[in-house]
Amino acid sequence: MSESNTGSPGDATPGKEEGFGEVFMFSVKYLFPPLCSRQELINVLDGFCLVENEKANESSSREGAHEEHRTSAYDFLYLPIDFRTKKSRGFAFVNFTDASTVWKFFDAFHLKNWDSVDRKKWTKKIEVVCAKIQGKEALVKHFSDSMFECETDEFLPVGFNPPRDGSGEPVKLRTIGNRRVPVPSPCSH
Repeated sequence: MSESNTGSPGDATPGKEEGFGEVFMFSVKYLFPPLCSRQELINVLDGFCLVENEKANESSSREGAHEEHRTSAYDFLYLPIDFRTKKSRGFAFVNFTDASTVWKFFDAFHLKNWDSVDRKKWTKKIEVVCAKIQGKEALVKHFSDSMFECETDEFLPVGFNPPRDGSGEPVKLRTIGNRRVPVPSPCSH
């Protein structure tokens, strides 16, 4: 898959009242400045899931509920990269394992400013929108035969097993797709 074919974010903003139904996969536009790495995005998503899971556990404890809450977790991530510049293309795809987590993420991030100390010059607001492809299985199928022209697996989509929930428990990361190291053109010297 060449950099021009890596897909783009959907254009529909999630809305429970708009009939989107069970949305698990979404794209996030302008989440990070172009120098963002996949690991930075994982850190943000892990932090979000950790906070949401702690809130759910506290709520269950206060209410004396014996029912287990739905865990906020994600099992797929793809941060498209411009392979020529080695910079993020300004959006990402994330698949949460539970639709309610999507709405929590939407409430926490949609149309908010990025508030990182070292990224003060990043003025675009974050946009959370529905992705065209929904669900981990469909995403894995979509990207499995893709060929990425890059030097590192760091730029490929990844799946997580078990899903990442911010707990810090070990999670297996599986790259999805294939890569081919680009050969420089003899005329480029």
